[in-house]
Amino acid sequence: MFVTVPVLTLLGGDTPGELEGYGPIDPETARQLAGHAPSFTRILTHPYTGARLGADATTYRVPKDLQDAVRVRDGTCRHPGCNRLAVFCELDHTTPWSQGGKTSYSNLACLCKRHHMFKTDGYWHYQQPGPGTIIAISPAGETYLTTTDPTPPDPPAPDPPPF
Repeated sequence: MFVTVPVLTLLGGDTPGELEGYGPIDPETARQLAGHAPSFTRILTHPYTGARLGADATTYRVPKDLQDAVRVRDGTCRHPGCNRLAVFCELDHTTPWSQGGKTSYSNLACLCKRHHMFKTDGYWHYQQPGPGTIIAISPAGETYLTTTDPTPPDPPAPDPPPF
């Protein structure tokens, strides 16, 4: 059973938690359940969409909502000049899992099967200094920077009072 509690609720906020299979629960109950939990798994989610942006460091497999978020962000294979659609690409840990790379929004990128193989075989190297910003390094040492569209803007602020 999972209990999802926003971090601000744990700190005394009034956003409801969520009990798997039941639905929303009041903040006080969410805090009590979290306080008695035998363990925690931290999962970073997008504040507006709720999409998972990062998973626990012990999770290699990419959860479906994180897959979707990375594919939407990337749009295509992130290798320079490749236009293979992200839905047909593999998700790759930019810093390999075996080298301490995390399964997170800022360490995953879409690479088509061919370019993923080039990376795995050591021909091309990739860095991701920020989510969606990829630096590709060719076998000759040339670097190529690719970026995604910027994050959508925050929702507009409510209209100020008329007075």
